[in-house]
Amino acid sequence: MTWRPLWTTPNGSQAFFKEEADGTYTVWSTQENDPLLEQNKAMANHNDGWSKSRDIRRAASIPMGLIEKWKAEDGFNALDPHHADKLKRKLNDGDYQHLRTAHWRV
Repeated sequence: MTWRPLWTTPNGSQAFFKEEADGTYTVWSTQENDPLLEQNKAMANHNDGWSKSRDIRRAASIPMGLIEKWKAEDGFNALDPHHADKLKRKLNDGDYQHLRTAHWRV
């Protein structure tokens, strides 16, 4: 079977669908991350990340594909509050500094 497009989002994500011979299906997605990472860099250098009221602080913007990769390979869901400690470790790791939208340790 061939891959068929499902959707394309404004942020550059694309999803494709393929029906397998056994009746199951596979969904594959891709995302262009360069624009997001450039935006993260600009935001991190813009200010300290605090809102005007100083009650909310920006931390990071993570591509959905990376969230899914962490779920599959590292066994945690970055969107689950129960995994906040693992997400903090990732965001404070220098290997993931390009995800940060403000310069501070989580």
